[in-house]
Amino acid sequence: MPRNCRATTVPEPENEREIVTLRPLLVLVGLTLGLAACNDWPEIEVPGSVQSQAASWPRLLSLAPIPTRADATVPDEGPSAARIASLEARAGAIRRPVIDPQTRNDMEVGVDLSGLYDDALN
Repeated sequence: MPRNCRATTVPEPENEREIVTLRPLLVLVGLTLGLAACNDWPEIEVPGSVQSQAASWPRLLSLAPIPTRADATVPDEGPSAARIASLEARAGAIRRPVIDPQTRNDMEVGVDLSGLYDDALN
């Protein structure tokens, strides 16, 4: 066995309370499996069997009468003048600065922390 492989063990429960909390789970799993075993299995249709041939299967349709996507569309004339103006207005709003000049100046100058350190040292 390689050196870095160690066998792991399941930790033992420290007290009886840990075992008690698992009992409802085990009962639930047991009941679920028991009820599943009582259920009838569905009948499976076997291809080629008498029941399968007698069944009313859906009728398949040919694809000929279905129009293609290209036939159903109208030629595109491009965006309207109103749409172009709306998009240009939105683009202009996006291009403007998010931070106003006064706030940007305050951020570039920074915060003076010298007074905080002087009080802490005295």
